[in-house]
Amino acid sequence: MKDDYRTTYYRPMLRKSFETAVSTFVVREFPFLKGTMVVNLFVKELKKLADTYYPSSSYLRPGEMLWMAVDKNEKLGYKKSITQTKMKPVILTILAQEDLICYLKGVSTEKIRQNAWARCLREAYAQGAVLSGMDLATTFKVSAAVVATGVRAYEKEHHTILPRRGTIHDLGRSVSHKTTICRKKLTEKKSTSQIAQETHHTPEAVDRYLKGLEQTAFCRKRGMDIKDISFITSMSEGLVKEYIQLAKSLSKEKGNSLKSATKAVKT
Repeated sequence: MKDDYRTTYYRPMLRKSFETAVSTFVVREFPFLKGTMVVNLFVKELKKLADTYYPSSSYLRPGEMLWMAVDKNEKLGYKKSITQTKMKPVILTILAQEDLICYLKGVSTEKIRQNAWARCLREAYAQGAVLSGMDLATTFKVSAAVVATGVRAYEKEHHTILPRRGTIHDLGRSVSHKTTICRKKLTEKKSTSQIAQETHHTPEAVDRYLKGLEQTAFCRKRGMDIKDISFITSMSEGLVKEYIQLAKSLSKEKGNSLKSATKAVKT
């Protein structure tokens, strides 16, 4: 008798769930999906997506927001669209207590925003993802140019490289992170693993930048022009020009081991 009572009154409670509601909807609207196992698998995967994109609000503190960012281990592909790119949910602190304290102290809005952008970039990276300039521009409702200028200013002031998608995935044209990486190796004499950790790059990326710089400096010393260097090294002419400017800049620094290899570099 007790078992019948429990079945009658408690089993319906179990069916008051997201999974049951979706199963009922699928069976009713998509009758071609035959079999309980197929429907249950569909519901299970749908729930995973729902949990990812709509986490409980209890996970978020005041000033935080959920954002979908690109997985930091995502592999690049030619003309790969964002819909084909692996994404990862991250929680970003848009407004922190430290921001409010800075406002009270009279710190400029520009500086407060730069600190907030740096914080968001680091938070995303710590959660296994990377943000782009457009991500920050969208969430903070400013132009991408304002973000780019602010991030570069922060990096220059704090002598650091922030983990943004352009540097981590080596997208676009950015000489600044190449300069920092090569300087750490050639002037500061740091190891590849140490540089990789400090600049949020893989050891392979660090070695690739150094190889590109050394190849360019070697070829220029022997009087080769940009087109010849591009052909020999399989680098674009634009990238070769970047390395030429970088070689000239680094060769002027005291103690730089590249100096002897770049004396013949000319514009």
